[in-house]
Amino acid sequence: MFRIFVIAIILVPIAAFAYEKTIEEKAALESCKIMFEKLDAKGFDFCTPLAEKGDVEAQNILGHLFYMGVGGPANKDYKKTVIWWKRAAVQGDAEAKYNLAILYEKGIGVEMDYNRAYKWYLSSAKDGNANAQFNVANMYAKGAGVAVSLTAAYKWYKSAAEQGVKEAQYNVANRYAKGRGVSVDLVEAYKWYMILEEDGDVDAASSRLLLDKELSGFEKIDAKKRADKWKRKYAAKR
Repeated sequence: MFRIFVIAIILVPIAAFAYEKTIEEKAALESCKIMFEKLDAKGFDFCTPLAEKGDVEAQNILGHLFYMGVGGPANKDYKKTVIWWKRAAVQGDAEAKYNLAILYEKGIGVEMDYNRAYKWYLSSAKDGNANAQFNVANMYAKGAGVAVSLTAAYKWYKSAAEQGVKEAQYNVANRYAKGRGVSVDLVEAYKWYMILEEDGDVDAASSRLLLDKELSGFEKIDAKKRADKWKRKYAAKR
């Protein structure tokens, strides 16, 4: 069984580039962020001047304010969301690239365009965005915006899995078990199923049990060691 879904828009804006701000502008940015956290429409007043000057963080937040319609339905404007996230994305912000890709993939505020969605997902994925890596893998798996490639799908699922994306881990485990885009490796499949099972994933637990009779005791011990090693490495990065 293969599970594929699209991760939702990230609500935490991260600045990629910043210009030298005045004391007043720094204070305005703090107010912009505070109003966003409170979902207060005053955020538009604080964020807009900074966004127009090119502040990536303000552009990201402004995009979210318009996307959510903070302050009332009249403030919901997906086309403006596209404008501000695109400005931040062009400046290199990974989260803005990812969010913009979702808009293109879903046709929100812009005409649906899988090719552009793939372009922005890929750019964000190369910046290390785990959610974007997962969605790039999905697009390769489905052939959306790019030709189907099981090898590329595996590569990006693996990148996202290493960063802790659960659905990516499940897909990687299945690909190791079935040899989809990568050579069959039941020990690696068992490892990823174990990691997921320990987090309460029932599907992964069932899949691991199916592999039980196909692995030797030594191989299961090896898989457990690999799983523990990954968990220590992942925990150290958090």
